Amino acid sequence: MSITPHDLIHPLDVDAFVRDHVLAGRHHLSPPRESVLAELATVPELQCIDRLLRTPVKVQLFGSKGFRAPCPNHAARAFLDEGYVLYVTRVHTAVPAARDLVEGICTFFGVHPRYVRLEAFAGNAGAISSMHYDHDVNFHVLLRGHKRWRVEANAHIDNPLEAHHAPGNPKDELHAKSLPLPRTFCHPQVLSMAPGCCLFLPSGYWHEVESLGSTFALNIVIDPPRVHELVAQALENKLGWTSRHRGFALGLLGDGAPPMLQAHAVATFEEVRKAALELLSTLEPEDASVALEEQRYRWSVLPADRRVVLRDGELEGLELDLRFRALMEQLVRLEGSFDLRQLCAWAPEVSAEEMLALVLELVARDILERDAT
Repeated sequence: MSITPHDLIHPLDVDAFVRDHVLAGRHHLSPPRESVLAELATVPELQCIDRLLRTPVKVQLFGSKGFRAPCPNHAARAFLDEGYVLYVTRVHTAVPAARDLVEGICTFFGVHPRYVRLEAFAGNAGAISSMHYDHDVNFHVLLRGHKRWRVEANAHIDNPLEAHHAPGNPKDELHAKSLPLPRTFCHPQVLSMAPGCCLFLPSGYWHEVESLGSTFALNIVIDPPRVHELVAQALENKLGWTSRHRGFALGLLGDGAPPMLQAHAVATFEEVRKAALELLSTLEPEDASVALEEQRYRWSVLPADRRVVLRDGELEGLELDLRFRALMEQLVRLEGSFDLRQLCAWAPEVSAEEMLALVLELVARDILERDAT
C-alpha cells in the first residue's frame, strides 16, 4: 500500500496538523478520500470483516453501558448480527500487506514500529461503542458504511495511562485533575463519517460511536512509551553498569534490620542518588532511544574466526577507528547474545547512531546475526 500519513490528515499540512491537533490535543476529521479506499481495497483481508476473521486476529465484543467481552473468531459473526460491535486486534501481524501503513505512521511520529498497531471495527445498524476514552492515539479510517460519533475533549485528566471503559470502575483516578469522572457528555460535538473519512482522536478524548448501517473500519493505534518512562529507563540502564549500584536494597526498607546493615544501605542509596543526579544532567534523547532497544545480536562466526575481524585494524576492508577497535576487542570474547544498550555502555564515546551502523554492517557481512530467542 502507498497510503501516507498525509492522506490521513488531508487537507491540513503537517505543521497545521501537529500544531493544532497533535500538540493541542484536538480531534480532526478529514473528508472522504477515494484514493485511501482504493489503496486499502487492494488488500483482500481488508475488503470485509468475514475475510479478516479468517486470519489469526483476536476479537472482543463492545456493547452499550461499557460492555466488553472476548469472543472466538468463529462465533464473532453471530454476535455481530445480534447488534454487538466487533473490536478486532492484531491486524498488523495477521495481515502482512497492511504493515506498510504502520511503517509510514512510525516514520511520521518518530516511534518504533512495535509501538504502532492496526485494529478493525465492524458493526451493524444501531450498534454502539458506549462513552469511553482511550490512553493511546488513534486514526480511525472508515472503509464501509456510515457512523455517528459524539466526541468531547477530556477536562478531567491529561495524558491518561489507562483506558476508561467501565463507568463504575475507573482505573486512572489518581492522575485526574478533577473528580468525579463524568458518566455522560457535557458538551459533545457530533461528527458524521462516510467511507474514506479519517478521524484523528488524541489520547483521553471522550467518544461514543454508533453504526448507522453495516460498517467496517480500520484503526491505527499509536502507543509509544511516555517521556517519564524513557528518562527512567535510560537512567536505570546507565546506573546498572556500575556493580555497586546493582546491589540488593538490604536494610533499606523497614525498621527491623541491624544498624550496620541499615547504615550501609543508606550510604549506598546516597551514592546511587548522587550518581543519578550527575547522569541526569548529561542525559540525551538518544540515551532514551537506546534504553528501549530490545533486539539482541550474537556472533555468527566461530570463536576462532572472530579475531580475523580485527586483522590490521580493519573490518574485512572497512577501517575502524580506535573507539570501535577497543569495543570489538571486548565483543570477540562474548559467547552469548548482546544488545545495543550494552554496546553503548561499553563505549560511551560512540554515539548510538554510529553503534547501530556498525552492528548493521556486521549483520550485513554475516559476522553478527539477530538473535530470535
